[in-house]
Amino acid sequence: MADTSLTIRVGRATHELLRSLAEGSNTTITAVVDRAARDLQRKQFWVDFNAKATALKADPEAWANLQQENAAWEGTIADGLVEE
Repeated sequence: MADTSLTIRVGRATHELLRSLAEGSNTTITAVVDRAARDLQRKQFWVDFNAKATALKADPEAWANLQQENAAWEGTIADGLVEE
């Protein structure tokens, strides 16, 4: 299915910034917006991940359980394979 485009409203300053970024990277404003949205999504993923990791470390029982689980999996990492 082909992507369809939609119109979004942005302020003049944002439009000028997008236009400048597009010209500077020899691409389109649409491509700049697409990349910015993906970058923001990735950044938010890691913000959420780090917040949850911090909360997990703050719970001694949950942290100990995770460490036990990691230790159990540690022996399966190489699966007896010889490194080439």
